[in-house]
Amino acid sequence: MGFATPSDVFRDPIDPGRAARLDSESFLRLNHEIYFFSDLGSRLRFTTAPWKWCGSVTDPVSHERFAPDAGSPALAYRDQLYYFRADSTKATFLEMPEMYAEPGPMKKAEPENPAAAESGAPAEAPAEVAAGTGG
Repeated sequence: MGFATPSDVFRDPIDPGRAARLDSESFLRLNHEIYFFSDLGSRLRFTTAPWKWCGSVTDPVSHERFAPDAGSPALAYRDQLYYFRADSTKATFLEMPEMYAEPGPMKKAEPENPAAAESGAPAEAPAEVAAGTGG
């Protein structure tokens, strides 16, 4: 019995009949998942409507798995697209995007501006957060 090779395991999500290339130009991160593609054309097609091809993703705030659709709350942060299970998790992400942008174990929330948190003043979203669709 042989071992599985990367071409057996990593398939192009647009065309599963094609093996994905495992290089820096052929992958894309969506939420905390990584997708590999057989060529640039496949990668570009994926970016036009990721929800059609991605299957289930992990909400970066709640860590719940869900299948996004065209109406799912979304936003771009630091040139990466994130989908959210609900408007409430998108709002939480906007409060402290650095805490949720990288995958990992659930982190303790710490306000960026402790004085504002103590005063009850609403937090402002960082300038690099760009509004997405559907939310």
